[in-house]
Amino acid sequence: MGRKLAAPPSVWAAPVATPRAPLKGSHQCDLVVVGGGLVGLTAAKVASQYGLCVMLVEADSVGSGASGANAAGVAPIWGAQTPDGLIAEVGAERAAILNQALAIAGSALVEQARAIPFDCGTVGGGYLALAAKANTAATFVNLVEQWKRAGADVTLLGKSLADHVDSPRYVEAMLFASGGTLNPRAYAEGLARLCEDQGVRIFEQSRVTGMQRQRGRWSIESASGRIEAATAVLAVHGAASSGWDLDQMGWRVDCQLIGSAPLSDAQRKALPTAPTFADLDDASVFGGTVAADGRLIATVLPGPGRPSLAEAAEIYSAKLARAFPDMTLPLWESMDCGHILLTPAKVPRLIQLGEGLYAGQGCNGFGLCAGTLLGEDLARLAIRRPEISHRFPLETPRISKLARIAPILARLAAPVVRRFS
Repeated sequence: MGRKLAAPPSVWAAPVATPRAPLKGSHQCDLVVVGGGLVGLTAAKVASQYGLCVMLVEADSVGSGASGANAAGVAPIWGAQTPDGLIAEVGAERAAILNQALAIAGSALVEQARAIPFDCGTVGGGYLALAAKANTAATFVNLVEQWKRAGADVTLLGKSLADHVDSPRYVEAMLFASGGTLNPRAYAEGLARLCEDQGVRIFEQSRVTGMQRQRGRWSIESASGRIEAATAVLAVHGAASSGWDLDQMGWRVDCQLIGSAPLSDAQRKALPTAPTFADLDDASVFGGTVAADGRLIATVLPGPGRPSLAEAAEIYSAKLARAFPDMTLPLWESMDCGHILLTPAKVPRLIQLGEGLYAGQGCNGFGLCAGTLLGEDLARLAIRRPEISHRFPLETPRISKLARIAPILARLAAPVVRRFS
């Protein structure tokens, strides 16, 4: 029998931190947050700033879920949605508020990460959205104007394209000045410490085993403890284990996150000048972030099955060679398994599961900026002040008819889409 190969290391290293105690005994608070990722930690931080007594439970350690298994591009856009397209989904007034909030979210996130008293691997320098086709480039003209109306610092590169990217594939690009990247595991730990400084109690290794409403309050139970709260928030993305079928309310698509060895100067020079870039004409996802330590981080839609690091790297390297043929391909050293949760409106969703019980999900592959807004809105629901009402529409639970087959379709379609993108 052959030896089992060791799994590659994770892409992002978590900072050294003292493990937090699991939930034990009975506790009471104003707000209990389930999930210690970007959305949950943001909700806890904002709610505690407004004087709420907040407790947070995490099944593993903070930042260990989907928040820590992503390419960590600070990209202040909706992804597949546009500012004007959002009007059709949520109405003109709400869309204007959301677009304006997202337009400044990138710079606010980078500023907060830099204020954390340890290195979060924060890199500014912008987010570059690339067009490989003339018809996509034509849409960029109007898209830039839409984002400018929302207050974004964005430029259509036009004749200056060659100053930012050297590639035979691309014919146009939009540069968002407030983009960048960071280490999401370090940032999650930084948010956790900010929460604790504000009085939030965080319990790790505390998987929720039960939830019920008793005497007008929510009771959250783990194997060894219980929390009663006036308001409960589920910030578990699309986890099936929550008991509320959240995984059936969107379309969950598996992805692989891969990380290279540190790039040489020549390899880095061959890539776009911005630390985060995305090819908007590649339907099977192509882009990347260059981390503070010089590594290239990328997301791969694998197709059927979960590929090995070598297989995932082969998929991505083919795209990299096509876009940047003069680049010596990097060595790939690390990998994580993650997922992307898509929503019908292509923006995050606020869901009311019951009286005083809310969930947030669906950052649609652009999680850091949009997820921060979602976490803030979950806190606003708990704060209950009209002057800081939630911005995303509050929806009732709706099971997606495509939820069960979407992952299968995505896996089957990925190889075909890669071939023709």
